[in-house]
Amino acid sequence: MFGVPAKIALKTLSLPDDVLENISTEEDLEELVKQIEENQSGPDSVEHEDAVDEPNELLLAQIPEQPSVNEPNSIPEEPASNEITERQDSVAIKRAHAEEGLEEQAKKMLKTSNVRFPPGNVDDTVKLRVPDVDRARRDCRNVLAVIMCVQNELYELGTKEGRLPQMYSRNQLTLCKESFISLDMVPNLHISLREYVKKTSLSGGQGYQRCVCKTKCKTDKCKCKKNGKLCNSKCHESLSCHTKFASCY
Repeated sequence: MFGVPAKIALKTLSLPDDVLENISTEEDLEELVKQIEENQSGPDSVEHEDAVDEPNELLLAQIPEQPSVNEPNSIPEEPASNEITERQDSVAIKRAHAEEGLEEQAKKMLKTSNVRFPPGNVDDTVKLRVPDVDRARRDCRNVLAVIMCVQNELYELGTKEGRLPQMYSRNQLTLCKESFISLDMVPNLHISLREYVKKTSLSGGQGYQRCVCKTKCKTDKCKCKKNGKLCNSKCHESLSCHTKFASCY
């Protein structure tokens, strides 16, 4: 195997070849085994075992004495935790610096916002953007309102149809240089922004009122004419009608 002839029987033992050649019977093998045992149990081997069992005094002197576990006053020393303490201090310092940086950044953002959006005063006219869900496609994107009061940097607005129940922040408003609405023009009632846009809409507000008239919308059977609205592109499949024609002149 692997370029070496396989060993079988007595050749597997670590014995010289000349000794194995002299063995021809079982008695020769038993005599050889007895000789090996006598050599291993001789006086030299006994002295060697005694020498191994005896501890070296020099080695024992170099080993430091360990406190006994059974002694009541012996308390093992805890490992030093300087590295853990230093790491905790470093984390605390970095957190403090991060907090200071956030506060400074917040001050800069507030200063920039105050410059970009100066505060408004009562009786100032503002322009308010109408969300897409509260208006139709043909309606105005913005409405005019007047500042009624200011509470905690939030503004209550009023329109010609009534007060808006929602409070608005400064970045939602655009201050107008001219005064278009005064406080006296605001009635003492509440109206939502969608209702106000619907009242001022030409097409019925969000949702689009449309008709399916085939008679050119000349009578009050037409939904648009009955409500005083103009027909739009979705009415009666974009066919011409009297309302569209009249609105062009």
